[in-house]
Amino acid sequence: MRTVQEFNVIPDFIINECIADYDSKEKRHPGVMNTADPSIHIGKITNIVQDILGKKIQFKSGNYYQHNKPYLPHTDWFSHLDNNLNVVIPLKVEYPLAQSPSLVVFDQKWEMNGVTWCMHHPVLQFNPNTGVKGNPNEYPIEGKTGVIMDPVLTHQYLRHYHPSDLFGLSGRAYSFTRGSAIIFDNQRIHCTSYFEGTKLGLSLRYKL
Repeated sequence: MRTVQEFNVIPDFIINECIADYDSKEKRHPGVMNTADPSIHIGKITNIVQDILGKKIQFKSGNYYQHNKPYLPHTDWFSHLDNNLNVVIPLKVEYPLAQSPSLVVFDQKWEMNGVTWCMHHPVLQFNPNTGVKGNPNEYPIEGKTGVIMDPVLTHQYLRHYHPSDLFGLSGRAYSFTRGSAIIFDNQRIHCTSYFEGTKLGLSLRYKL
């Protein structure tokens, strides 16, 4: 799957019940990204995504995630999980009106197990991803552009990075809007835009 697809298709009752499900859980990784395992509505969401794609998909893994700082560029593909499709479902956002968050999905791909690029920060520990130093362009990613990123994308969505951190990348920002489903290749590099506030989402990974 080469393109990113975004649809406003998740019913309100599913969103509300997923939020309640997350709130009932014991959270993992406090302080970086609070995560928890989903226990409801995976089947209903799977059916919705299958109708969109017009083909069968197989659920492999997934998690809720909540955070209040932009998450670094990363990928979610793992060979042992045999997952090649990511479905991100925004559940709740709390933010000043001028700081609405987005999900930035890059055109470039990383064809090995999931990593998180720590950019200009010290290398951090992640699970299951491997934290690595530097930025994606310094690694053998697929589809490097060889030029600086579009300044509109840099200034509007990724201003917390220096332009040199984003050299060789291209992509698009997708609004983190309640009820939408953002569907993309699991090897595509993606990250959170700059934002202030708190956001809660559900990430489901499938075999297409």
